[in-house]
Formats: sequence, C-alpha cells, structure tokens
Amino acid sequence: MSSPTYSCRGIVLKKTKLGESDLILTFLLENGAQLQAVAKGARKPGAFAARLELYSCVDMLIVSGKSLDIVKEVRIVESNESVRSSLERATCASVMAELLEKVTHVGLEHDRLFALSKKAFETLGRVDVTQVLAIMNAHILKTLALIGFKPTFDVCVMCGEAQFVEDVPLPHSMNLAIFEGGVVCNTCAGEVESVFVPTSTIRWCHFLLMTTFKKIIESPIDRDQAMSVARVCQSWILAHVGIKLKSLNFLFTANIF
Repeated sequence: MSSPTYSCRGIVLKKTKLGESDLILTFLLENGAQLQAVAKGARKPGAFAARLELYSCVDMLIVSGKSLDIVKEVRIVESNESVRSSLERATCASVMAELLEKVTHVGLEHDRLFALSKKAFETLGRVDVTQVLAIMNAHILKTLALIGFKPTFDVCVMCGEAQFVEDVPLPHSMNLAIFEGGVVCNTCAGEVESVFVPTSTIRWCHFLLMTTFKKIIESPIDRDQAMSVARVCQSWILAHVGIKLKSLNFLFTANIF
C-alpha cells in the first residue's frame, strides 16, 4: 500500500546533509508552521537540487514517512536567486532564515508569518545593497511581533506616557527596558533595569516595525544606524526568545558592511 501524499508551499530555511546524497530540508510552510523533510538525491547536481535552493519559495508534493516526510516533487514559485548572488544579501537572508527556523515548530501555526517572510525575502533580493540591513531588521522586528514578543518604542511600557510628542524636542538618548518590553520614561526608568539607546535608533526601530517594506525602501537608513538597530534586535532575541543567532554574530564580526 502506497504512503499518503499531500501538497504544500514553503520557503527553504535550512539544509542539513544526510548520508552521501540526501538532504534534510527545513521549510516555513504557508500556515506558518515548520516542516522538516528529506530530499533524496538533492546533493547531486541536477534539476531537483536546483529547485531546492535556500530562501526559495516552492510548491511541493510530499510523501508521508515514518520519521521524516519525503519531498517527491518540487516546483519553484519564487527562486530569489538574487538573494544568494551577493554576500551582503545572503548574510542578511541567513539571519532571517535562522530566526524563522528557531522560532517555528512542526504543527504550530503562526498566522501571517509566511506572507511576511515571503515578502521580506523577495524585497531583499531587489533592493539596493545599501538597504538590505534595513529589510533584515524590519523582518526581525515584525517576526518578533507576530510570535508574541512585540517591542514597544513609542510609549512608556510602565506608565503609558507617549515618548514621541509633536513639537517637543527629543533627548539624545532614551531608556530601553528590554525585559519589560520596550522604552520607559525618565520617571519610570529608576524602577526597572534599562539601558540608554540613542533616540535616533529607537525611532528607526519603531519605523521599521510599523512600516511596510515599500515605505522602508523609500526611506534609506545609513549603515551605522542600521547596525545599531540590529544590535537592539540581537538583545531582544536573546532576552525574549533565549537564543543567540550565529548568523547575526557573524554579521557583526565579518566586516561585510
């Protein structure tokens, strides 16, 4: 009796070698859940392997297996080849993919996570290389929000006081209480553990979190600001998700940007 099959759409997040010619592939599925499946012969050069490149969005026919399911057929929806063609884009994509691989689980659905990530990878592949850090940061912040760890950058998380008031000069730095979930006003800062972060960084964090990718492309952010936002993201992931992203550490130490 043949094994049951099913169709699904997913983004390739990770490849793990299995034996001499096979791969275990990790996907983000359309429902936001994670899938791990074996692609037999995918390490051999050929059309099958070419359709399973990292960060590609693919339609698949899957055969249910005893331990791991098996990828039987693949059709490319979006190859995102340009993401893999430059070191800067690939580095940012690896951070996005690693975060998704760490925060998603088999059978646990996350509404809107697939649509967000599909758009982010596609955008990463077509923007100018000077903007890839902004797209990566925006994806990280939006992903954290969707999985329940949304940062608050515009009001004090303790008393609710607005921090960006029109016509009121902003201080050079603001208090960020990472474990409390966002910024705190000067009055509340003494009650919680917080760190000083440049106000410009906080404002960029808020903008990238709340704005569409289209508008982000229209609002270039310089390299230093983007790296400062990335460090806030790194601290947030460690505090709330409890993981250190190897790819993000590589980004900070490799002097790529």
